[in-house]
Amino acid sequence: MGVTDPAELQNIFKKDTRILIITNDSAPQVWSKNWSVWKTSSLVHAKMMLLSFPKFLRVIISSSNISLLEWTQVRQVTWYQDFSLGDTQASQTKSKNSSELLEDMVDFFERLSVPSEKYQHIFRYDFSKCLVKLVFSVPQIEQKKEKPNSKEDTKNGFNRLKSLISRYFPNGPPSEDLIYQANTISASNAKWMEDFRKSLTSTKSKTFNLVYPTEKDYSKFLTQGTALAFVRTREAFPLDSLYRCIDCSGKDILLHSKCLFPRSKKWLYIGSHNLTRKAWGNISKNSDPQNIEIGVFFPPDVLQDFREPFTTPLQKYAASDQPANQLFIN
Repeated sequence: MGVTDPAELQNIFKKDTRILIITNDSAPQVWSKNWSVWKTSSLVHAKMMLLSFPKFLRVIISSSNISLLEWTQVRQVTWYQDFSLGDTQASQTKSKNSSELLEDMVDFFERLSVPSEKYQHIFRYDFSKCLVKLVFSVPQIEQKKEKPNSKEDTKNGFNRLKSLISRYFPNGPPSEDLIYQANTISASNAKWMEDFRKSLTSTKSKTFNLVYPTEKDYSKFLTQGTALAFVRTREAFPLDSLYRCIDCSGKDILLHSKCLFPRSKKWLYIGSHNLTRKAWGNISKNSDPQNIEIGVFFPPDVLQDFREPFTTPLQKYAASDQPANQLFIN
């Protein structure tokens, strides 16, 4: 998923390895004869791999595309967990090894209309010890079933993240500033950003703490990419909400990671979602996202020893600093 370099897959896997790739790529002739391709209409920005071994399944969710450059020269965030074989009859019953992760993965594939025989093997594994919750976005155009107008889809896009916050914080979300680090930020709609923030925190702070590279910092990076974008109007954007994005090692390394959390780190999201309406959906109008995205939510009881991929304490932009690669809209 995401941007996939066929040459990298050929270097990693043996020739006879069976691979299913979900992509919106328009050139399937590049794939090996042992690979099957499931095409989507929407941009596949999700980065997930399910690797089947003889005795276990490894689930990997990352911010990284399948690219040697992104694996070796760019900072990423990744979660993975191995799941052992469960009940041998599970592929028939589908219920004995059931868990929220399994149900959510099936829901994700069903929304993409992937034939069940393509992922039937995952029912063989025991997901009962999963530590995280899946957060995905799938546009309505990919789904065969019509979404009921009267019912909020709490499993898709921003609504999924919001529902998880409500589940683990029934008395209201933490009253703390939110920190969001991403390599694409859409600051063109202040109301959308405010709706997003207010749904996840009870603090009276007016905006996020946005971690994003300055033009000056970006010019020093050893690896640069066109995927970095800060979308804004030509009106002044409050610089007091922007913080420099410097790699945690202190070296001049581009960050392709995406993470969202309150200052206390009582919960954490990492994955493919940038801070955009295309990734999360239009919150106030309860409309679907436009990209296919995936990430994981760490509840309070499992989040330990998370180290930010960027340098802390955060350093505010100077008055002369500007976000890198700005895209202006009217």
